Amino acid sequence: MNASLSTASHSLSTSLSTGASTADSVHVTPGWSDLEVPQPVPGINQLDADLQKTVKRTSYMRQLFYVVVLLVALAGQVSGAVEALGIPLIWAIPAVGALELGGIVVLANADVR
Repeated sequence: MNASLSTASHSLSTSLSTGASTADSVHVTPGWSDLEVPQPVPGINQLDADLQKTVKRTSYMRQLFYVVVLLVALAGQVSGAVEALGIPLIWAIPAVGALELGGIVVLANADVR
């Protein structure tokens, strides 16, 4: 076990002294045995790519959520305006839609901040 630890230590120091980046180096933990295979440390580029995918997926999910909220609120408000105020349906849809869309924009801005 001592020989394998010394070999791992030597290969790590060799890779660091040759100017290899930390993304290419191997993380060696104390108590490392012959059965364990050292895992490479993920590079910053891989982490940035994962973060970009996660942010993009979250943005799409938030947009889908707001579209559904807008449609549900629009249906409820338009039916209420037609019944309570006696406004024709052709006029109620764009009027209430503009109000609801303004509310969605305010909520989206609050999410970003």
